Amino acid sequence: MDSSSYQAIRKPYMPLVLWATLIFAASSIPGTSLPQSVLWSFDKVIHAVIFFVLGFLSFRAFTFRGQTRGWKSGRILLVSILFCLVYAASDETHQYFVPMRSSDIYDFLADSAGIILAHGLFLKVRLL
Repeated sequence: MDSSSYQAIRKPYMPLVLWATLIFAASSIPGTSLPQSVLWSFDKVIHAVIFFVLGFLSFRAFTFRGQTRGWKSGRILLVSILFCLVYAASDETHQYFVPMRSSDIYDFLADSAGIILAHGLFLKVRLL
């Protein structure tokens, strides 16, 4: 692969990789377990915003200048959403093994809401 091909691939995916790395690093910090809270508490809003950004960066990367030539937009959308959901699930699983952290289904649901919202908004903006 020549350097121009590498640059073309790296450019759309680098923000996604950096954001995913930041999420992993933040999830690795030992802390106290948060008390049980209402589904859409402030903590859940933070989860939704963080994974909204992941969803946006993921869909942006997968749709960048023909990187997915021949793929229909529905397939790109599905691959991007599945990638983000798997990442969110792995993040919650990872937190289970971090001292003084916990894995929470409501965190995953908030992550999922952010992911779906990002993809929906991205589609809406692209269709305008």
